[in-house]
Amino acid sequence: MRLIAPTTAGAPHDLVSRLIAERLAPTLGQPVIVDNQPGASGVLAITKFIQAAPDGHTLALVFMPQAIQQALIAKAPYDMARDIAPVILLGWDFNILVVHPSVPARSVAELIAYLKANPGKLNFGSGGSGSPAHVFGESFKQATGTQMTHVPFKGVMPAVQDLLAGRVQVMIGLAPAVMPHIRSGALRPLAAAAPKRLPAVPDVPSFAEVGYPELAGGAWFGIAVPAGTSAGIVARLNRDIAAITAAAELRSKIAAGGGAEITSSTPEEFRAIIAADLERWRRVVRQANLKAD
Repeated sequence: MRLIAPTTAGAPHDLVSRLIAERLAPTLGQPVIVDNQPGASGVLAITKFIQAAPDGHTLALVFMPQAIQQALIAKAPYDMARDIAPVILLGWDFNILVVHPSVPARSVAELIAYLKANPGKLNFGSGGSGSPAHVFGESFKQATGTQMTHVPFKGVMPAVQDLLAGRVQVMIGLAPAVMPHIRSGALRPLAAAAPKRLPAVPDVPSFAEVGYPELAGGAWFGIAVPAGTSAGIVARLNRDIAAITAAAELRSKIAAGGGAEITSSTPEEFRAIIAADLERWRRVVRQANLKAD
């Protein structure tokens, strides 16, 4: 069996893929090989994945950036509502709104007031046009009626480095990328894009707490098989993977590797989450007039 991962070897989501593959193999009685297919925010991986036979021998880790790219690309080579059969939601990654210490704001309200008084003065960084940090930044602008200038970088870490240097001043970045700099005091956290406060930063309010529940969602990831796979295979995989993710040992390893919150779902619940996100990002992309690079 093959598990296609949309990331480079060693990345946080690759860790998730390998932990699932290692534990699924003895349950199924056959090896499960992780096939890394990085690039284009997951587009390359999902495009290859949907071409596989729907016989239960090919799985994929799917994640939110693929839904964003589907909204961005005029003629996307896949449709997540049509081409995949969701198996199980594995968990959520969460973003944190951070600012450079030079920004005169210690709360979301103060940042919004500053942005409205100085429209376009601040820059916000991301790992590239159409990346999660980009669309979350655009969502923030839409929700708050503010203006910032987007500065795309070739990856999250270069964006973080320029944020640390003050060349960009704002970022809504994944917790693992910004957490070390929050702890060191190099970046100031203002809000977490999560339904509730994150245990890693308990003093930082969620967006829901400060009046913007539409910004409180995280970035989901989970397992899927190609559309057309039998309901029996989907149910078996859901049951087996749910048992794996229930183990405290696996949850602690994933949390240590990237800070993700591990959960579970039925196939129908995961399908509903994907459908809602596809509509959400279509709306954001349309309102902001975003296009893929």
